[in-house]
Amino acid sequence: YKGSMQNEDSFKQNTDMYNYISKLNSMRKSYPVLRNGNQAITAWDENGAGILSYTRSNNKGEKAIVVFNTSTSIKIAESISTTLTNNEFVNILSVSGTEYYMSDSSGNLSFFMNNQFH
Repeated sequence: YKGSMQNEDSFKQNTDMYNYISKLNSMRKSYPVLRNGNQAITAWDENGAGILSYTRSNNKGEKAIVVFNTSTSIKIAESISTTLTNNEFVNILSVSGTEYYMSDSSGNLSFFMNNQFH
């Protein structure tokens, strides 16, 4: 094509998006359940952008719950179904580190999710 970007390399490793994808890939490499197994969508916003969650499970008995905020604003992930018991703590891995949450009396998780990918 023609234009000012013709000789410019648009692949840059110092961007927020590149760093975000790199962190996601590292998490995927560290946890086999994120690479292999069955997947089932567990929650989504029927009105459009918002919370999307799914589970991954494998034949080793490992299970992961994956939650995304596809919106451009902060959303509440409400009553994400888990196999936790009443008031059990769980560590949640994110690209910004590990966070800890406690399940409710039904074993579900609810939390705020930022819309940014850092």
